[in-house]
Amino acid sequence: MHKKIFFRLYILLHSRILNIRMKKLLYLSLSLPFFAIAELKFEAQLLHKDNIESLAVGDVDMDGDLDVVAGERYYLNPDWKPIKFGSIEPFGKDYMKDNGDYLYDVDGDGDLDVIAGQFTLSVVLWFENPGKEGLLTEDLWLKHELAETGYKHNEIIFFRDMDGDSIPE
Repeated sequence: MHKKIFFRLYILLHSRILNIRMKKLLYLSLSLPFFAIAELKFEAQLLHKDNIESLAVGDVDMDGDLDVVAGERYYLNPDWKPIKFGSIEPFGKDYMKDNGDYLYDVDGDGDLDVIAGQFTLSVVLWFENPGKEGLLTEDLWLKHELAETGYKHNEIIFFRDMDGDSIPE
C-alpha cells in the first residue's frame, strides 16, 4: 500500500503543473514520513506502577542519556530501575499529591533538580539532585520549598518563561 501511495505522489510531484520549488517542498513533506515511519520501532516497557500523574525527561545523571523522573522515583537509562529520591503523600486511595514534574537546574550547580507541584499543598517543591556521586547512594534528595502559591488545591503547575528572559517562572 505504501508503494502505491508513494508512486501516486511521485507522479503528482513530477507533473508539469507544479514548479520546481513546489516539487521539492511536496516531495520532502509527503515522502519523508513514509520512510521515517517504516524505520521507527518502539518497545513498551513498564517502569513502575503507582498513582503518579506526571513525569519529566532529562539527563539526571549527566551521562548523555535521557532519564525519566516520575513522582518520587527516577529511572536511569538504560537500566530503568526505579530509584526513590523523595516521598510524596497519597491523596485518597487512587492519587498521589504530585501533579507536575519538571527538570531544571534550580541551584545552578550544573545538574538537573526536580520541581514538583503538589495537589493538596500550597507549596511547589524542588528536590536537590545530589550529583553523580550522590546518585549512587540512593539516599533521599534534599527537599526545598520553591514557591508558596497561597492555595490548597493546585490542580496543575506549569514551568514556562513568562516574561521573555529565557528563565522559566
